[in-house]
Amino acid sequence: MKKERKKERKKEIIQKTNNESFSILSEYNKNLPTEIHSAFASLGAFLGGSDNFEYLAKYATKYQIYNSEKNIEYAKKINYSDNETKELDKSGIIAIPATLAVSLLALPKSQNVLGSIPIDEINTANKPADLYNCVFNKEKEDIKHPGFIMDKYYRSIFSGLELDKEYAIYGENNVMRDHYADFYGSLKDKDYELLRCKHYCMPIIDVNSIDLMKALISKIPKRSESGIFFRGQTSFYELQREDRVQKNLFGNSESKEPSLITSASRTNYNYDHLHFILKYFLEHEIVFKDYDNKKIKKNIFKKLEELKKSFHLKLDYAVMALAQHYGLPTHGLDVTTNLDVAVWFATNRFKMENDKATYTKMDTNEWNKNKSKWPTVFVFQNVLNSTSSSLQDCVELEEIGLKALRPQRQSAKFFHAAHSDHQNRLAESLVCAFRLCPNNYETEVDFDYLFPSPDEDEAYEFMINFAENEMLSVLNIPRKTVTKFH
Repeated sequence: MKKERKKERKKEIIQKTNNESFSILSEYNKNLPTEIHSAFASLGAFLGGSDNFEYLAKYATKYQIYNSEKNIEYAKKINYSDNETKELDKSGIIAIPATLAVSLLALPKSQNVLGSIPIDEINTANKPADLYNCVFNKEKEDIKHPGFIMDKYYRSIFSGLELDKEYAIYGENNVMRDHYADFYGSLKDKDYELLRCKHYCMPIIDVNSIDLMKALISKIPKRSESGIFFRGQTSFYELQREDRVQKNLFGNSESKEPSLITSASRTNYNYDHLHFILKYFLEHEIVFKDYDNKKIKKNIFKKLEELKKSFHLKLDYAVMALAQHYGLPTHGLDVTTNLDVAVWFATNRFKMENDKATYTKMDTNEWNKNKSKWPTVFVFQNVLNSTSSSLQDCVELEEIGLKALRPQRQSAKFFHAAHSDHQNRLAESLVCAFRLCPNNYETEVDFDYLFPSPDEDEAYEFMINFAENEMLSVLNIPRKTVTKFH
């Protein structure tokens, strides 16, 4: 009887997904902590009747993202020349042969979708240079390049394109978001240059004081419940694109893209293996440490069980935030809600000496001669629905007996930057950037405050113990050491 019910249910799902009027596409699972969580969410969506083949679609790109040779091989299969394949690969463009993708295509009424990603998607606020030939009249090019290409930085998929044409797929104009029209309008053109992220531009403004930054920030309207947050870097890093690829994407418009990529993506590190080991280690320590105090332990255990059962995956997000804040490569990035903290990180260089790390304050003569490499403070706000739930923190861990003092002192947040196929996701929340001119920037925070010792910070001590645990070697997990500052 059960088998019959399963057959009927399967038949019903197939009928629904084959019905063009029934189309549910979801991006929810790309926000999930690991690709394993994403797999279960995608499978659940599919079994629930959605057209979302998201996790299956990842297999059309996963191996090329982690392996340049495979990406070049696949680009050749869709008839790109040797030089073109190398240009695409160096520019973060992933090749997907049609034979690999055709079985994964969902076909809702409006357009083709790979997983939950619309193919040849355009933004009407900033249209391509040749909209007709770029999107609607590509039959000849589809034959010439029988497959798809995906920009791994923004998770955008397009039918195979000729590299010699200046399509400006992401838009031919320098368009800034209308969310901040008044703020942008208050700036004088001579006071800033433009950066680019996908379809939109944002200003990078030269500043010489924290007070000036605060004055400018006060003019930014609040468009999100999570508010404004920051990231400070001692240098500006730019996505590297080959010239022909840049023309394909941006035409002759601004194409200087800030690189805000996670350490895991930069090094092709598979954080997922580490995540569940860290989670197990944490649960084990929480449950069995100091077990003599049974009354307190009982309450903590109860809270731990609540977190584990949360549909919002609170424990998993907290575990990943813990790993990120204490130096392990994850699917996220450190950001802060405190401008002073961001400025401190922008003006203090990281340094390793005898297996110990520290930060040293930059003198004005240490500023790079190239202005484009000066220390930078990025200003963000989540105005997109897809990033609205991306900010996480470690507060849940305090409820189960592990206080993380470092992120508290740093007013730190964890921005979930998605998995390997959407590496520059944080840049999509960028409002503006401040380029710090050579000067002495005095902040209200210092090294001793921002990096408390393991004696003060039990989460720091816990992470050192975890990274040095022999369990990682026994399980053959790629070992990553926690940076020691003391």
